[in-house]
Amino acid sequence: MSLPLHQVCLPPLRQTLQSLSNELSMASEHFAANGVDESAFLQARLAPDMFPFIQQIHAMTDHARRVVALLADIEMPEIAGDETDLAGLRKRIAVSLDFIESVDTAAIDAGEQRALAVSNRVGVLNMAGWEYTLRVAFPHFFFHATTAHDLIRQAGVDVGKRHFLGSVFAERLTPHAPKA
Repeated sequence: MSLPLHQVCLPPLRQTLQSLSNELSMASEHFAANGVDESAFLQARLAPDMFPFIQQIHAMTDHARRVVALLADIEMPEIAGDETDLAGLRKRIAVSLDFIESVDTAAIDAGEQRALAVSNRVGVLNMAGWEYTLRVAFPHFFFHATTAHDLIRQAGVDVGKRHFLGSVFAERLTPHAPKA
């Protein structure tokens, strides 16, 4: 079976961005009900050498926009990064979703074999678009999404795997019939 690259790329990005946005809403409600300071939570970390929560969301959304822009060979829109609360981070996710939804799927597919030279902190990665997507962009995207989810959960918000997976459960799950 062969899938166009946009079918490999867009659904998991969309699903995870939407799920994290929903989790941010749940966190906001939980924090308001329990007197938790959102601004303090934005600086929460799982370990001292890891990015704080706010930067996890920045990295996740940046990776989503970057991979789509690189594949489509277009400019990645920058987002200011001046969010001060969870509502601002939800807006950042919405802007990222709007961007990835706006890109022509044929342009994304055209990037499958295109040679990419992607600069990072340690050098330049040279690889085809499909390889960058699957071996670099997705692992980074999901690392930051998972870390953000874990921080939300660690803060006492009642989220779990079904929240992280999001729409796949709402769209496709058929509950088991009760045993007689």
